[in-house]
Amino acid sequence: MYDALQFSDAVQLFEQALASCRITLGDHHPDTLRVSGNLGVALVHAGESRKGIQLIKATADARTQVLGPEHPDTLIALNALAVAHRLTGNPDKALETAKRVVLARSRTLGPTHPDTLTSRMGLGLALAAAGETVNAHRIVDKTLADARDALGVDDDHYLALVDCGFDSGLLQADFL
Repeated sequence: MYDALQFSDAVQLFEQALASCRITLGDHHPDTLRVSGNLGVALVHAGESRKGIQLIKATADARTQVLGPEHPDTLIALNALAVAHRLTGNPDKALETAKRVVLARSRTLGPTHPDTLTSRMGLGLALAAAGETVNAHRIVDKTLADARDALGVDDDHYLALVDCGFDSGLLQADFL
């Protein structure tokens, strides 16, 4: 889909944007933190995993400090951290962080809010990465059933979750 070179270009643009945001808005402005988190994600995809994860974690910590531990923007950063850990081969940290995000989003947004459903799917992927395939399938199946019931089968978010299940190998053709 995308290659590291494209993300390297994005890294340069995000670095410029982050420098401007820090000068104009300050280090802890929500928009500065948003750009910082996006830079971290771009770094992970550009092959600079360690640096990217450090930046995503620092952004999540700053959002926790500024916005609170269960603010939706804080949970976005923590969800990105869980994904980054999973993509870079650290399933234990991915699983720990994904569980935390699912619990917080379920509590604050409800179990079938689209962001919660996304995090629940991420938990399933983290479980699979940790070798817990039975639990992964259980979580993914329950997430998709809840998404179908709450959003409907024609909803774009539901369809994206289904695509994610197929792309990850956690769903088979007989699902449809």
